[in-house]
Amino acid sequence: MDFLITIFYVFLFTLIIRNHRFFRIDGVRKEAIRFAFFLKLFAGGVLFLVYTYYYTDRSTADIFKYFDDGKIMANAFYNKPLDFFKMLFSVQNDTPYFTETYYNQMNNWFRVYDSNIFSDSHLIIRFNAFVMLFSFGVYHVHTVVVCFLSFIGITALYKFLIEYMPKAKLGLYLALYLIPSVVFWSSGVLKEGLIFFALGMLIYHSNNFFEKFSFWKVATIIFSIALLLYTKIYVFLIIFPLMVIFKSLKPFNRRNIGLIYLGSLSLFFICSMMILKSLVDIDLLQMLAQKQHDFILLAKIQNPGSFIVTNELQPNLLSFIQYLPVAFSNTFLRPIIGLDNSPIMIPSIIENLIFWTLLILSFVFPSKRTKEQSLLFYFLFWFVVGIFLLTGFTAPILGAIVRYKSIALPFLGAIFCLLISKKKLFCASKRVAAFGIKLEHRILYKSIIP
Repeated sequence: MDFLITIFYVFLFTLIIRNHRFFRIDGVRKEAIRFAFFLKLFAGGVLFLVYTYYYTDRSTADIFKYFDDGKIMANAFYNKPLDFFKMLFSVQNDTPYFTETYYNQMNNWFRVYDSNIFSDSHLIIRFNAFVMLFSFGVYHVHTVVVCFLSFIGITALYKFLIEYMPKAKLGLYLALYLIPSVVFWSSGVLKEGLIFFALGMLIYHSNNFFEKFSFWKVATIIFSIALLLYTKIYVFLIIFPLMVIFKSLKPFNRRNIGLIYLGSLSLFFICSMMILKSLVDIDLLQMLAQKQHDFILLAKIQNPGSFIVTNELQPNLLSFIQYLPVAFSNTFLRPIIGLDNSPIMIPSIIENLIFWTLLILSFVFPSKRTKEQSLLFYFLFWFVVGIFLLTGFTAPILGAIVRYKSIALPFLGAIFCLLISKKKLFCASKRVAAFGIKLEHRILYKSIIP
């Protein structure tokens, strides 16, 4: 029965992808779009197997622990529906009654190592509880739903990028749909799938907000912002100023775009710190330092094999500046051959080698960019830098670093699509091929004729 229910939802979402105009992209075959979706479903199955047979403790497995807690909340729908909706929409639910009746029965509603402004565990528990209403408790249906939502977000991101890079259809397809880390981590019952959905929809609808205004678009943007705030608030704090700068500079033909981005982001960061501190008494540096402390405490509790021994951050700017090289190396360079030899890290190591190769190619075969493409480059560049550095600052566990930085990898792939001249690369590859053929003929000729 579980298999039939799962197949039904796979068929339903495949039908939507096949027929809905949102998934029709010029220059990309329908079969390629459906293949990308099926690849995500396959990755979701692999993720299930990894957490079932490699990480065997279900109580600490992220794909299971929030699902199990969601069951407790979903059961209230059948027994006390009003309780369920209060918990689902966070209305008058922070009382001793709910704590004793429901939250104390869960393993992850209260976490001793969690001190976020918004508890992201609450969001994923609520998500699983809601999906439980039509999944009938079948875990794989939740995987299919997350795959579909993240696929929507990635497709929205593709449609945004292709507007500025119309000749990079193949490169963007590879960068957005086929990067292994992105496919893997966005295809399970994890926050990353919801983040990709919210991020893609926010960027896509904000990009043409004033050109094609609609209340549906406004509702989608508001929902996407709320989803980011309750999953990963720092993703919103990075993408929001970047979108504002991108849209503000787009109508103007300005020089020194990189400096404008840097100055605007610095000003936004300083203003954000002051506003949060004065209005709600939140110190951003303290929040990041505490997040790292929470991660270290979690590592001591769970004892993961990929823990990186590191110094704890202090809530001051000097401490963050001193830690910057460590944060940079942990996210931009690792995992690396010789240092991270766990078999499960091999795909990420290969992925890193590919990105380093693309970085070299971007210097050897640079492309010319239009003014809008330069704007887009800095938009993508600072998002990648922001996600990578914040991940490096807060996550001392290599497995978590690989997972959290996957959010930025489609943007990094898009950057290389902008930087590398396909024409120069193609011409160089032809010359290398021609040289190889001549060399082969010469070797064969000498081996035959003395």
